[in-house]
Parts: sequence; C-alpha cells; structure tokens
Amino acid sequence: MLADFTILRPGSVAEACRLLQEHDGEVAAYAGGTELLLAMKLGFADYPLLLDLKGLPELGSLAVTPQEVRIGAAVTHRRLERSPEIAAALPSLVALERRVANPRVRAIGTIGGNLAFGEPHSDPATYLVATGARLVCQRADGTRRTVPAAEFLTGPFETILEPGELLVEVWIPRPAAGAAIAHQRMVLTERPAAAVTAAVTVDGGLVTAARIAVGAATPVPIRVPATEELLAGAAAEGLLDPAGDLLPRAGTAAAETVTIESGADVTYRRQLVAVLVRRAVHDALRAPAAVASSRPSRGGLTRAPAPMM
Repeated sequence: MLADFTILRPGSVAEACRLLQEHDGEVAAYAGGTELLLAMKLGFADYPLLLDLKGLPELGSLAVTPQEVRIGAAVTHRRLERSPEIAAALPSLVALERRVANPRVRAIGTIGGNLAFGEPHSDPATYLVATGARLVCQRADGTRRTVPAAEFLTGPFETILEPGELLVEVWIPRPAAGAAIAHQRMVLTERPAAAVTAAVTVDGGLVTAARIAVGAATPVPIRVPATEELLAGAAAEGLLDPAGDLLPRAGTAAAETVTIESGADVTYRRQLVAVLVRRAVHDALRAPAAVASSRPSRGGLTRAPAPMM
C-alpha cells in the first residue's frame, strides 16, 4: 500500500530542477511513474513529495535532424514505437520499443524515466550505449551538460545525476551509410535477463566498424571491445556463413569478458550473452543498410586490417 505523498507540478524545467534541489532526499521526479510507484508500493522507496513532469512541453519534444534523433525525456515508449519519423530514421529503435515491458507500461512509461530510474534490466539503455547516444542533463542553475550514454548509469538504480539535476533529452546519432543496428534480448517476467545491441557498419563487403553493447545481465550496459576487435575487418559473408567460426568466437569473447550481475546464475547468463551477440550481429548484417554495402570491393579479400575505433 502506498504511503501518503504530495504531488508538485512545476511550470518549467528550471522550476523542476529548483524543487529537486530544495527538497533533495525527500522528492522524486516522475513522468510515467511505472517503476517509481511500484517501488514505493513494495516499500523499496519512500518519498513524501513527487514531482510530476508530464505537463512540461520542453520534455515532450521529438525531432529528427540529418545528424541525429532528439527525444525529450518525457516521450513515452508508445509514442516512439508509433512515430513514422522515428521509424524512418531509426527503425531498430521502433522494433525495440515495441517489445518494452507490456502495453500498459509502453503507454505511460517514458524513455527518460527508464534511464533516470537506473533500471539495470533496461533495453533502451543497452541500445543507447551501442549507438553512441548522448544524454542532456540540466542543473538547477540552468546550465546543461551532455553525457555519453555509456557514462550515465553508474550501477543498478544509480546514475550520475546530481541533486537538482534532471535528464531532459536523449540524442541518438543517425546511422551512416552501410550502418545497421539490431537488438536482441532474452526475457524473464517482462524484463530482459540479458540484452545485446549490435551497431555494425559494412563497406565493400567488410565490417569497417562495430559497436557491441551488453546489458541486463551486467550491472550496467557496457561495450565489449574484445568482440568489436574480432568483428572489425571481417567479411560480412564470412560472418553469415553457418559453417564459419568467427561469429561464435565473437559471442564467446563477449561472454568471457563481461562482468555478470551479482546474484545471477553466472554460467547461464554468460551463455545467454554469447548467443545474443551472435544473433544481434547476424541480424544487423542482414539489415537492408548493411546488405546494400555487402558487395566485396576487393577481389578475394576476406579480412582487412581492423580500423582504429
């Protein structure tokens, strides 16, 4: 049962930041509230004040530019999965959002709330780390800072947000020519037990860059350089060959190098990571953008020197 609380409704992001700073330790911000209210109901959190951000138009923006997609922190998962602009610019994000939790959560839950709550079993966080996204945060004094998604989460339910600071926007770079993104996960009770996002660039039949992020099974989403190095320079056709060993080796490298979440079945989670890395890379290489760049440009060459990352 929920304890009594008072709802504060700021008129601007600046006022919201000021209230967060003034009532530090006694107030929590929310937009959808799907995670926060559940935690309070179960007795895992207790706040006498809740800061309602749903009415702030500054946090509900959604824009697609030639360089990136900009998503306000209070944009719901449902809006993202149904946006034709997002579908055209980042179809992989739409595919991911369609599988977040359940229809009720997607209807009211927000991307900013998912991130700011620090949920360790998060599909969006893993995706944002792999895609090189940046998160915009505003302080109580009005200044803003832009943080790489890979640095935002510091541990389960922990972020870099300071007292009086609010996550206001998510910036995701649009994939370059020949780049494709795929997300894979294994779900237990509507939450991923392991998740992997593969962002792969193909040129002339060769993988010229790879960014692989593992989350949910790990305390925070992380990239796996060992796997990225194995993939960089490899022939796309070779990686897709069922008889080849490079893609299985890439999955094994990820499984062996990541730190598995405390208390989890380590052996099982490592096996999940290995399988999901293989599936995510395979799906990325089969995506239209990668397929269109998969014609070998150098006769007989099956592997090129790995580029600098």
